[in-house]
Amino acid sequence: MVHENEFYPDEKTLQGDYFGGHADYPPYRRASLVHSMKTLDEQQLQVMARHTRWIYVTEDMYKANTPGADNPWDSLSGHTETLLELLDR
Repeated sequence: MVHENEFYPDEKTLQGDYFGGHADYPPYRRASLVHSMKTLDEQQLQVMARHTRWIYVTEDMYKANTPGADNPWDSLSGHTETLLELLDR
């Protein structure tokens, strides 16, 4: 897992070419998760697809450090069909 957050990762983060980074791991072994996204950003997905194989984006909200916060990964994302279509291009 190279990214899990409420924003899309930048390309430098995905490359992992920094001290303690993940550059030694090939992209096909990397995953990125993005939660709290109301819409998909096709350009951001293309950047993620260049550096990670496993990508999942959900509109489910998550509030870090909030006791009892909902789990954004406990249901299928409403973006799933569009996400798969975009990544299939």
